Amino acid sequence: MEATAYIQQLEAAKPKWISVEERMPEDGDDVAAIIRWNENVWEYGIAFRCNGKWLVNGEGIVTVTHWMPLPEPPKEG
Repeated sequence: MEATAYIQQLEAAKPKWISVEERMPEDGDDVAAIIRWNENVWEYGIAFRCNGKWLVNGEGIVTVTHWMPLPEPPKEG
């Protein structure tokens, strides 16, 4: 396979951030999220939606701008 084609294949398979304006994850699914605590404080974290609201680390309701599914956990053995 040509190097350029291989790089394009890898880029296409790379996980991408999904805007909450584009679509939302299912309620109860843990996802990686970009979280805005206020206008100046942003961070990455694990979040989930419950009854249509975002929750992070037991911190209650937060604003999430983008998310992506978490990877599968490693297999034992």
